[in-house]
Amino acid sequence: MSGQIKELLPYGLGGVAALALLLFVARPFLTTLAGDAAKALPGAVRKLYRRLRPVGGRKLKRYRDQVRGENSRVRLGLSQTPGSQGQGAPGLRDVYVPLQCELDGGRGDAATQLRGHRTMLLGAPGAGKSLLLKHEMLEWADSGDDKRLPVIVNLHACNTTQDPFETLITRKFEKAGISAPTAEDMVRTRLESGELRVFFDGLDEVGTDHFERVIQQLRDFAVENTNCAMAISCRTAAYDGQLQDLFDHEVRVAEFDDASILRFLSKWPDFTDPVTAARLFQALQDDPELKVLARSPLMLTMIAYLQSGDRPESVGPLPNSRARFYDMAVAHLLDRDRLLNRSEAIGAYHAGRKTLVLQRLALTQLSESSARGDRQEITRERFESVIEQLLPGFDMERDPHLQRLLTEIVSRSELIKDIDRGRHYQFTHLTLLEYLAACELRSDEQRLMDHYRRAPQPWRETVRMWCAVTRGDCTRVVREIFEDDDLWRKVLALQCLADAVHIEESLAAEILAYFLDRLGAPGDTQGDVTKGLGTLAASSSPRGLRVRDALITAARGAASERRSAAVKALTVSGRQEAAHALAQLRDDEARAALQAMGDVAVPALAGEAERGAAIWAVRSLGVVGTPAAAVRLAGLLWVGAELNPVSRTAAWNLASLLRNPEVRDALGE
Repeated sequence: MSGQIKELLPYGLGGVAALALLLFVARPFLTTLAGDAAKALPGAVRKLYRRLRPVGGRKLKRYRDQVRGENSRVRLGLSQTPGSQGQGAPGLRDVYVPLQCELDGGRGDAATQLRGHRTMLLGAPGAGKSLLLKHEMLEWADSGDDKRLPVIVNLHACNTTQDPFETLITRKFEKAGISAPTAEDMVRTRLESGELRVFFDGLDEVGTDHFERVIQQLRDFAVENTNCAMAISCRTAAYDGQLQDLFDHEVRVAEFDDASILRFLSKWPDFTDPVTAARLFQALQDDPELKVLARSPLMLTMIAYLQSGDRPESVGPLPNSRARFYDMAVAHLLDRDRLLNRSEAIGAYHAGRKTLVLQRLALTQLSESSARGDRQEITRERFESVIEQLLPGFDMERDPHLQRLLTEIVSRSELIKDIDRGRHYQFTHLTLLEYLAACELRSDEQRLMDHYRRAPQPWRETVRMWCAVTRGDCTRVVREIFEDDDLWRKVLALQCLADAVHIEESLAAEILAYFLDRLGAPGDTQGDVTKGLGTLAASSSPRGLRVRDALITAARGAASERRSAAVKALTVSGRQEAAHALAQLRDDEARAALQAMGDVAVPALAGEAERGAAIWAVRSLGVVGTPAAAVRLAGLLWVGAELNPVSRTAAWNLASLLRNPEVRDALGE
């Protein structure tokens, strides 16, 4: 061939062009010839050829496009509604705030920790675990890296299939247009070489009947693919260390700190100026109980949604109860067209009727799925049967109302989504399903406890919600839970205490005495007791005050596990009184807690810095890093008659914060 090209060169560029044209015209024939030759090769040789041939170029571009399409506008709970900007669902990149994790008594970047070899990603409901995985997918799609392909395996699929994980992964690439044989060989090769990164999302969504099988599958997959990086996400309460020997790197997602909350609000598309975000942030600061809720990414999304655009006038002031928050959000979403005067899109059905359908549907799905041992979606047939049962009470006939009502609920409420072209449906967030199921049972204590006794894990959150929405006394329910010998179940009684509308004071006192006596004791490996007491301490009620005083007393004691747990609980409370008590302790543990408290701790830290050479307090203001902390640092620049250690430290810390536009705006004002 090289000789032929040399012969053409004397004819100049025209000869080369003629050769190129000839090759282009002959390309279809040559491709067919190569294909026929490949088919004639023995199977083992063809298989070796596919394994050696790298998959890249257009094939990986199609996969990148698929990753962007599936994750760039991921559902964020209640944020899909077109807002005042008309943008629809905000993109994940637009509102994503890097999640932090608990790390050596402090905090670290969760994404960085996630990039370990074998990681268990743990967190509370709504903590942002799935969003973190989806964001990692987007980061890869934009990186141009062809070596470490990430792929998400939704573990709830294991409730309906026993296919090996290799098959589920292969289907992801087939969906992007990569042929089955090529995708299968690519997955096998990359698993062996470690060029595949597998995210197993939602271990807590695997049903009881399938859980042990899936745990074994995960163990086998990890052992067989030793070079492959993997991460598994799960609700903290649903994980009991079953994979600790193979996934020993545990990453626990931390709640949003003040800087993260403010950054999220500043990025929210419907807040047209920084003043709106700052005003809402200040409202959260003024209400410690609401602030505790806002530290959950899901709850903060709901807060931003309900307080943006033209919605605040229709929803009114924000509540400080999780159940009342969901009630407000559901009521608004089901009736928002009328409330916002969208005459062209006003639904045909009353919001109250749609609420009844969703409540009955949620209870049906949770009851049937927990009985089967799965957490899967609900079929269209079951959805229709729920509506059909309710139509006579609505004084409506089956035709045409059944299909119209179903369509309106799905298309307008965004509380439930169509996941496969009308065959199956799923609530946008598991927490919403649990809340609506609790509402359906608000007057039926017996059915609630029957479900809980049969399957405590899937009904745990629903029991908590029920204590907040029941029309009666929840004493009997909480007492039965508290009298269980299992500590994990006893903790639920403490959590219910924070949500309960009414409970006998004698039982409440007994529960508090029990857990305050065991503060810091072995067994609270997940920190549920600490967080439960901290949540109660956030309340302005007499009960909240008693808990707060008890925690402050414990925090002033000698160094111990009890003292450390009390310090952490005070951090959770988010109260100014807790911050001032911690500031007086002046040790490393208390200082780390103050830094984690964010803006609530700023007055206490600034006071310590102004009263003397408290360099630690100045540095802590820099760690808090919010605009309010920056303003206090600016005030410390002129402490004393001349340059001193406090003012020098304040200057260095302030300079490091000037990269933040919110800080610059605050200083400019």
